[in-house]
Parts: sequence; structure tokens; C-alpha cells
Amino acid sequence: MRIRDVSVQNVGPMGASLMVATRCGTGIVVNGTPGALLLDNLVDSYARGVWVVNSSNVAGGGASLIGHNTITNNSSSVDAPSFGLALDGTSDWVVVHNIATRNGGHTHFEAGITMTTILGASGSNQNQIVGNATDMNVGSGIEVFTGSVGNKIVNNHATGNSLLFADLADDNAPTFTPPGFNTWMFNNVCGSERGDIPPGVCPVTIP
Repeated sequence: MRIRDVSVQNVGPMGASLMVATRCGTGIVVNGTPGALLLDNLVDSYARGVWVVNSSNVAGGGASLIGHNTITNNSSSVDAPSFGLALDGTSDWVVVHNIATRNGGHTHFEAGITMTTILGASGSNQNQIVGNATDMNVGSGIEVFTGSVGNKIVNNHATGNSLLFADLADDNAPTFTPPGFNTWMFNNVCGSERGDIPPGVCPVTIP
């Protein structure tokens, strides 16, 4: 499956984003589809931006890639959960050079990019999160929830996210326990970190 150059905007008749209280649904859902490509899309003003569920890559299944998408303003005060991009029970994907900003509406669950289990049958493991911009989200910029392991987070820009829940977060442990459940590289640009992330990954405040 390939979704490319699609604009999915939940906007009013004059092109303005709907009020947060009236946003609902998900812009793009991929369910049970390994080997999918999501490229160069715009997803704007839903409760959830992109939701990839139970779509772990399999041998011979081709590339599973989410690249160069803009995922923004996906939030809701009534329709939970709310996030930018979630890999949910989905493993062995590459998430590269996306913009995920101003997403989320409730709690720390509302990250710009998250690896988690909501509807998925397992954790989201062995994904590569590379070169994304995840700024100004309601929760964390990038968050890995308990039970998702082996992910590699490299050279992302995550600033201006929740002061309480941090720009980068790994919930597999309250503090870093070597070697860590996931790999957080020191070339991420971020202001704050939380959980099972090596000390000193943040703050890196290069523009």
C-alpha cells in the first residue's frame, strides 16, 4: 500500500482548522498492513494524525516507511487518545524526516511521535525514528511507552514540548538502566528527557 502526496485536512468551509473541542477521528489509519509507504502527506486537525496498528514488517514484505509527512494540529478535548503519529503494536518501520508539531490534547500520552500499545497485540519494537521535527506538542515530542523495545531514535529535533513530560521520554524505566531498552542517540536536539534515556542526551540546544 502506498499513500503519497495526499492532503487530509479536517477544516471548516473557509479553510480554518476546526475548534479543538470539535475535532475527532484519525486522518490516516494503517491497520494490518506491513510494507506500506506513507510519503509527503499532510494530516491536519483531527483528534489523531496517523495511526499504524498491528502492521509489523515481515520477511519479504518490502519497506515499511513513513517519510516527509507533515502531521500537525491533531488534538481533541473530547476524543481520546490524541496524538500526532503512533506506531501501535507495529515493529520494524522507518520513520524519517517528518514534521509532527502541535499535536495532542490530554496528557503525556499525546506525543508528536510515539511507540506504544493501544489496540496493538504487542509492543512496537525495532523501529528507526530518524531526522524528524517533533516540536511544540502537548505531551512529549517523542515517547516510547512501556513494552516497546529495541527502537533507535537518531538525529531528531524535539523542543518546546511539555515541560512536565519532557521532549524525549522512555517509560520502560523511571531512570536510565544500562544498556537501556531503546537506543537514544546523543545527536538528538532536545531540551529535556525523562525515563530510560542515558543522562546527557538532552539538553542539546543547537537550533
